[in-house]
Amino acid sequence: MAIENDNPATGELAWHARRKAWTSASEETVAMQNNRALKANSWFNQRINDQKHLLGCYDHLIVRRKESNQPIPLKFAVSVIVEGWKRDGTWPAGMEAPVNTDAGGFWL
Repeated sequence: MAIENDNPATGELAWHARRKAWTSASEETVAMQNNRALKANSWFNQRINDQKHLLGCYDHLIVRRKESNQPIPLKFAVSVIVEGWKRDGTWPAGMEAPVNTDAGGFWL
């Protein structure tokens, strides 16, 4: 049972208003995040077929255990790991990873 409060700065209604403000992004913020994601995906998609780049990422992330300074799309991370395993001989000979079924090429 909620107790009514005459002060609009306190109480349940104020809490819901603050929560909505904290959890709702403005259209400008959403557009900026989408633009950033598209640029990042473009960068990763340009390098997903570059074996030298994939192996460099594998060495950096897996062998040297360094952290990435930005999120890595799952399809790129899988390509990095598969190429590294192939080079290291831990990937079964003659076996290929399934073809990407992600239609949009966006973050998974």
